[in-house]
This record gives sequence, C-alpha cells and structure tokens, in this order.
Amino acid sequence: MNFAFTEEQEQLRQFVRQFMEEKSSEAAVREMMETDSGYDPKVWSQMAEQMGLPSLIIPEEFGGQGYTFVELGVVLEEMGRALLCAPFFSGVLASLAILESGDDAAKAEYLPGIASGETIATLAYTEENGKWDDSAVTATADASGKITGTKSFVIDGATASLLVVAAKSDAGISLYAVDSSDPGVTATALSTMDQTRKQAKIELNGAQGKLIGTDGGGWDTLVKTLDLAAIALAAEQVGGAQFVLEMAVQYAKDRVQFGRPIGSFQAIKHKCADSSSRSSRRSRLPTTACGAPPSATTNCRRLPRWPRPTARRRTSTLRPRTSRSTVASASPGSTRRTSTSSGPRCSSSCSVIRPITGSSWPSASGSDPGSASPIRVSASFPAHFGGRGTPCFGADSVDPRVGIPSN
Repeated sequence: MNFAFTEEQEQLRQFVRQFMEEKSSEAAVREMMETDSGYDPKVWSQMAEQMGLPSLIIPEEFGGQGYTFVELGVVLEEMGRALLCAPFFSGVLASLAILESGDDAAKAEYLPGIASGETIATLAYTEENGKWDDSAVTATADASGKITGTKSFVIDGATASLLVVAAKSDAGISLYAVDSSDPGVTATALSTMDQTRKQAKIELNGAQGKLIGTDGGGWDTLVKTLDLAAIALAAEQVGGAQFVLEMAVQYAKDRVQFGRPIGSFQAIKHKCADSSSRSSRRSRLPTTACGAPPSATTNCRRLPRWPRPTARRRTSTLRPRTSRSTVASASPGSTRRTSTSSGPRCSSSCSVIRPITGSSWPSASGSDPGSASPIRVSASFPAHFGGRGTPCFGADSVDPRVGIPSN
C-alpha cells in the first residue's frame, strides 16, 4: 500500500492547517472551553459554507463532496493538531450511522442538512452502564417509535438538533432519528475533564423517533460506524501527538543549559528520536485503515487495535515523559530492517531502520538536517530499553527524525 498522500491531499492539509491556525489558536480554544455551546457559530458557518468540511465524506447526491475516508483523515489530523472546538466529529458519527444504515430515504432527509452545516447531528449510543457491546443499549422504543431511556457521554448532545439514537424495539436494537426539540428530550451538559469537546446526558421520556434502516438492524450498523469512528479518532490523536512532538523538539532546541541547547545532549536526543519514531509509525496506522478496502475498513478487527471513541480526548492519551510523548492507545506500525555499511557504526550489532514507504534518506552530508542518513539502531541494550534497541548517534551526527544537531 502507498502511504504517500497525493498532491491534492497535501493541498487540502495546508488549506485546513492555515484555517485552523487562524481560527483555532490556543486563545480561541481556551475561550470556547468556557462557553456552554463549546464552539463559535461564526467559525462553524465558515467551515460549512466556505470550506465545505461537514460535507466532506457525504455523497454528492445528498449535498456532499463525495471525498474518501483518506481526505477525512487528513482533515481530522489537522483538527486534532489545533484542538478544534466545533461539532464536527459528532456530525461525522451521525453521518456514518446514516450512511451505513443503507436507508436511502433517511439519507435524503438528513444528510443534506448535515452537509450544509445547518443541522448539528450526533450519535446517542452510550449509556451510564459504560458498556460497548450490544448489552449497553437499554433504552427502549415501542411500536410507534416513542423512546424511553437515558444516553450518557453524547458528544455535542446539548447543542445538537438531530439525535441518532440507539434503542431496543421488539425486533432488536434499532436506530432512530430524534428531533432534540421534542418535549420528551432533556439534555444536560456534563462536566468532563476535556472541555474542548462538550458532552451531555440525554434523557428520553417518550420522545418520538423515526426509524433509520431496518427494524432490529441497528447493531450491525453501529458496529461498522464505531469501527470507522475509531479510525477517525485515531487520526485526531495523531495530529495532536505530532504537534506535541514539535513543541518538545522546539523546546529542546531553545532551552540552553551549560552553554548549549539541551537537545544536543544525547539523553534528550534519544527521547526526542524515540518519540518521533513512535509518532511516525502511528501516523501510518490511520492512513492505512483509511485507505483499506471497505471490507477491511468497516471491520477493524482485521486491523491493529483501534481506540474506541470514549470520553477521552485525542491528546489526553499522551504520556508525557520530559520530551517524550506517545499516543498510548494507538498500535505500532511496521518498519523494514536492512543492513548498511555507510557512515560510522556504534557497535557490531547496529542495523538501519528505514520507513516502509520505500524511500531512502540522502547522505548525512546534506544541508537539510531532516535529510540526514538513517538512524543506526543498536540492539545491544535489550534489558534497559525493553528489547526495542536504542538509536545511537555519534558526536558529529544529526538525528534525521527530529533535526537536532550535536555541538
């Protein structure tokens, strides 16, 4: 599989990054965290009308742009990088549920509003029991579609106008579209650790729902939806992890101790390089899953473990250790190990790890630190480094993964 993004996808990334840097700065994020709605309606309007982001993966016949899941992954990486406060991810959940239901009437009725940004939609699935299997759904729906039950940790549940609710009918678990203005719907904002993504408890007391898909076929739809949502959330986490890494590397370059940047010390270089390697490997996983065939993409059990879209936030799963930050819930990717004789070697057990993209790095003599020769990895320290080996750098080497030179 080709891990490289196309020129069009890279342009989309730059376009979204520029918008996020302007509209989702740290000051703007902190301001939105203090509001009840958790987002700026003007920014959301720009995202929908000028950029068309809510319509990204919605088919053209339903008012969307018809892009693939790869483009969605690119956009979510940039949103995770900026900690965007907007009802975008909740709309992705609702859109996926409607699309996976196979209900053309529901698609025609609800997707155009989601694509235009006029309808803020979300998926109401989890309940207070905290379970993820089919036993998690205890809310009930009668023959007329009236739903009774409580949903917890509903993303943007207090501001959504459309709720896609999972409830048990006589035929089994089914999905229903519920208008949040229904008298039987009560939304209560929850106080969570991560205020950049608001969550709510939704109490349904005889709320009228309209069946989406087939009666009793909701669980199959949910399984596919949650698998795809896990990939989308992983893309967000990658964006946040990469930004944290950039912050750590920049600090290692700027912080001076004993008359030299701390990044020039081998111990710090090891931490930065290890973090960069982990971030680089994990960044390939959502890309791999996003570009996988539908049969694999909609069943992530065939792929490495993916994080479920729980109440935890993308970068809240990072484990900071000085300048080392890793996405704890992602799975390591693949590398190809080949021997080399170029450059000084730190021990007889050294080898070279190259990215699996197939491209090789230029010589270390290049002027660009990022184009230095591949890192030599020693396998001679299995006990101290958990058996993974550790990058070894000479006194005059440059870490090609993070660009920190030695002095």
